[in-house]
Amino acid sequence: MAHFGKDTHDQNEGLDTPDTRPSIMRVIAYAILAYLLVACVTYGFLYGFDVSEQTEQAQQQAILQEQQVLNAFSPAAYFTDAFNPELTPEQVNQGNLRVVESPAELGSLLGTNTEIEMILVDEAVLRDEANLPILRQQVGLGKMVIGLRVPQSALSEQLERSTTAADLERDEVLNAAVWVSGWYTDGEGNSAELSSAYPQFLGMMADLHQRLR
Repeated sequence: MAHFGKDTHDQNEGLDTPDTRPSIMRVIAYAILAYLLVACVTYGFLYGFDVSEQTEQAQQQAILQEQQVLNAFSPAAYFTDAFNPELTPEQVNQGNLRVVESPAELGSLLGTNTEIEMILVDEAVLRDEANLPILRQQVGLGKMVIGLRVPQSALSEQLERSTTAADLERDEVLNAAVWVSGWYTDGEGNSAELSSAYPQFLGMMADLHQRLR
């Protein structure tokens, strides 16, 4: 008998008995999709949707990298002027620096942390005569004393030492992220001095620690 209108879909085309039921694979696929959708929505309501997971991972990675940088340097002292510091708190953390603000604090720090070999000093600290005796003493004991943004001639005069190193040129100072002068005892036990500019603070710290080996 002829059929008029829309033909019924025959999945079993070519067979004797037409079958208009959905295929079993299609039913299973729809069921799986529905299950996954319900499961996701249910988990979200029960435990919340954590959209900050990637942000937290990035923060943890940054903390790990900072800790690795921190562990790269042995402790050093930073004798600073509280009202006019040369270094930022971030640089203090990166350099693994112990901050002191008086000769008494510096003496106490060095007495309880004998592994400290380096003392970074603000230019403002060096202008105060009361701060100089302990720095002269520490240089005599073999410690490294670094003047932050201080000409070598000025530091040498304040530490009562004769210098043979030239002060940095003006363009070297202007183009540097940080520049220093210093006196120290090298790895062979010889008295040495330096007058250097650096494009990065961490590069400076790496160079200073290397000189002490």
